[in-house]
Amino acid sequence: LRVIHMMSEEEVQKLVSHWTQYCIEYIESGRQEKKKKIKLSDRVDIESHIGDKCPTCAEKMVPQSHIGKMPPGHLPEKHGITVEHIVPRVLGGDNRRLNLVAMCHRCNQCRNAIMNEVLPHIPTIRGSKLDKKVKVDFSRYIEWSIRTIHTPNSEKVDANLSDLFEKEKMEDESRRPRMIAKAERRAAKV
Repeated sequence: LRVIHMMSEEEVQKLVSHWTQYCIEYIESGRQEKKKKIKLSDRVDIESHIGDKCPTCAEKMVPQSHIGKMPPGHLPEKHGITVEHIVPRVLGGDNRRLNLVAMCHRCNQCRNAIMNEVLPHIPTIRGSKLDKKVKVDFSRYIEWSIRTIHTPNSEKVDANLSDLFEKEKMEDESRRPRMIAKAERRAAKV
C-alpha cells in the first residue's frame, strides 16, 4: 500500500501561500479554467492506486466501470477511483502531477460540494476585485484542500470545513438509494 508523501509544515505553508495568492489573482484576472486534459502517464499513475485507501475516507478505491459520461441506468462507483485536483481547476489549479491525487468518487464530489458551499459562485466573481472576506474564504478553502491531502493529521486542518466534509459524505450516503432508484427507472425507459 503506497502512502501519499506527507509534507513538512514549511512545504505546506509554501504551497498554501503560493496557491492562495495565485488563485486570487487568477479569479480577479477573469482567466478561464484550464482544460481537463491530464497526461496519460499521470492517469496511469493515478489508476495504479486502485486497491489503495482513499486519502480522505480510508475506503479502498476500486476501478470505475465507465470512464466519462455514464450510460443510462449507471452511477459512478461510490469508491471508484478518480483524479482529484487538489487545487481545483476552476480556481486556477493545473494538471501537473503535483496537483493531482487519486481519490474515491464520493470524496471527490464532496470536496467539490464544500468548495461550492464556502466560496461564492465563481462565475459571478470571475474578473472582479475580491473583497477581504472572499479572499479569507479562498485562503481558508485552499489551505484545507491542501492540508487534507499533505498533512491530514495536522491540527492546522480547518475543523469546521472537515466537519462540513463529513456531513456532506453522510448526506451523500443518504441520497445514494434515491439516486440508484432514479438511474434504474431511467435505464428501464431505454
